[in-house]
Amino acid sequence: MSDYLEDSKADWTPANLAVLREILIQAYRESRRTVGTSGTPLEMNPNRMYAQGNLRWVMIDALLYHACCEGRLEGIQAKFQPNKSGPFSLELLGRSTRTLVVHLSHPEDCPPDSDLRRQARDCNQFTFSFMHDTQASDTVQLLLVHAGEKFAALRAYYDNEQPWVYEQLTGNIMEERRPVPVFETEPVSESEPQLALAPLFQETGATGHAGEKRKEDHGKGVAV
Repeated sequence: MSDYLEDSKADWTPANLAVLREILIQAYRESRRTVGTSGTPLEMNPNRMYAQGNLRWVMIDALLYHACCEGRLEGIQAKFQPNKSGPFSLELLGRSTRTLVVHLSHPEDCPPDSDLRRQARDCNQFTFSFMHDTQASDTVQLLLVHAGEKFAALRAYYDNEQPWVYEQLTGNIMEERRPVPVFETEPVSESEPQLALAPLFQETGATGHAGEKRKEDHGKGVAV
């Protein structure tokens, strides 16, 4: 399993993770500004949070798609994939990874169920169980999970019997110690020291899972 996770880091370089961070920040802020502006009829509407969540979901997909088209996510291609259990899902395709995006209310919530996420867990379970089998897929199925403006990470979920269990690929990419994205307008002096990149990734083999009370909520959430 650790070998496959190590290979996945070639797709999700520090520069690409920085782009993810900036896109998530922009989508959260713009959706909040658009739907949550004070002084509008939406301000007092109890359904405002759902409208904001749906707008944020659409914005994240659109921003990621355009970032891939413009080459800002190096080595990553974007594709919208039909989903039997709901709307189209955006896939981010790298050399050794396939990544879906999902919002969680809490970082340790179990991702809401969908056909594509179930298929991803099946693929990972097969890949991780038969690493020495030449017929096993070498593509790791990842989820980019985000839970507010202060948390996002790349994870590999791999067990449909326990769908809350995952292997962590990165630390929290929303932390401030990120490399400056190449598309930011402010130039960076060549004399500036480079940021340490080691904290960007978790040690492979670090496994996460939701608490018992999170299991009871499995399947009740709506992916936005």
